[in-house]
Amino acid sequence: MRTRLLKAFASFCLALLIFVPTALASTSGTSTPVVSWSSGWLSYSGFGSYIGDTVYFQTNFNGWSDFVPTASSGGFDYGNSTPSPANIAIYSASGSELYSNSSSQPPLPPSAVSSIVFTQDSSTSETVSWSASSGATSYQVSLNGGSPVSTTSTSYTFTGLTPNQSYSVSIVAVDGSASSSASTGTFVTVPPPESPSLNVSNITMDSAIVSWNAVSGATSYQVSVNGSVVESSTTSTSYDMTGLTSGSSYTVSVVAVNSGGQSNPASTSFDTGSIPAVPTGLQGTPANGSVTLTWSADSGNILYTIYQNGIQIATTTDAQYVVTGLTNGQAYSFTVSASNSYGSSKQSASISVTPKNQLVPLSQLSGEAGGTEALVSWVGGKAPFTVTLGSQTETVTSQSALFTGLQKSTSYNISVTDSLGASLTSSLNTGTVTKILPPPMPPSGNLFQTMVNAFGRVATIALVIIGSAVALGLIVVLSIYLWRLLKRWFSRSS
Repeated sequence: MRTRLLKAFASFCLALLIFVPTALASTSGTSTPVVSWSSGWLSYSGFGSYIGDTVYFQTNFNGWSDFVPTASSGGFDYGNSTPSPANIAIYSASGSELYSNSSSQPPLPPSAVSSIVFTQDSSTSETVSWSASSGATSYQVSLNGGSPVSTTSTSYTFTGLTPNQSYSVSIVAVDGSASSSASTGTFVTVPPPESPSLNVSNITMDSAIVSWNAVSGATSYQVSVNGSVVESSTTSTSYDMTGLTSGSSYTVSVVAVNSGGQSNPASTSFDTGSIPAVPTGLQGTPANGSVTLTWSADSGNILYTIYQNGIQIATTTDAQYVVTGLTNGQAYSFTVSASNSYGSSKQSASISVTPKNQLVPLSQLSGEAGGTEALVSWVGGKAPFTVTLGSQTETVTSQSALFTGLQKSTSYNISVTDSLGASLTSSLNTGTVTKILPPPMPPSGNLFQTMVNAFGRVATIALVIIGSAVALGLIVVLSIYLWRLLKRWFSRSS
């Protein structure tokens, strides 16, 4: 009886193996996923906890395969063959193992890349970088959905971009035939900033301040002096230049910088301040009681200070000055210094000048004819003078000479020579009218006396003319008076 029961149980189990579809089950976890086949149809159940995860199953027919359940149970056409299941493993979308009934590892895809960083190299170039993906042997990088580019590096540089344009990037990690999900990011190409406008102020002998306007879109500025970078990156809109050399030229350039690149450089030049140079070429021209000083002019807004015998006597902005009130025959020393807003120079080399009465050059030779007489006169020259009229010669110390015994209506050559050898020549005609000529003027010792002499001659002539006019007037008055007397006498007689 026992033997019959055992045989019946064995037959029942064999029937189950023949008629029940082949099934694979796991003994681990609270939810047991099951995958089975029947006539090429794959059925699954118990996947309520793994919807959306990747299910890997290994068979003796084609190795590892996978699918993603969309419900707790379902199925799909797997082919005409009915493989024998061996292993099953379930992984999350991030690659974490959720379930496995075997120690065998399925061919998992690499993890998706992360930590995407965009770095703009210029307004037309951008570099994208990312963290390495576990298991990836290469990466597929595409721009704006275009054809992907394969690289084994964890960065890629896009060139030939358009400034101020938005772009999207997709990165897929690849391991053989397996690929991760795409990781995406976007960036905008920033155009380079405009050039700033520069201004230089507070210029001294050894410093200056260069400033500029804040440029829209600029993140920093680079400053160069005479072609050398002195500030590679600053967010300030000014730069203090110190330690400069007095009286030197400097060129300052500033470029605005952002992720799109650099602006065109803005440049300006200036000269540091300096104390004026010591005046050179100081000369003094003596005159009667005065000295005219001249020197080489310096450029810029210069004030000159004049020193007489070491004492300051005047200032001027001209490169000359007339010192007056001096004593003829006395020597004076003079120096000049130059100054501006930065300071004063040293005094120039000293010169010594002695004012004196200056000789007036011989000039204005003329002759006044009076019938049988002639008065020859001139201006300037140094006495004594040798005067010639025709065949007559006189030596005088004044600026005039009177000649008598001449012929009327006769032309005579006249000349005068002073003691220095200067001479003048002229001519005159004595005419027919006899005139009363003034006597020669006394000799003069200086320019003032010469002017007095000339005035005296003119005054004498004027007195003669006035006297003649007065005499003529008296004659007219007397004639009228006599005519009236005669008229009255004749009227009484009749």
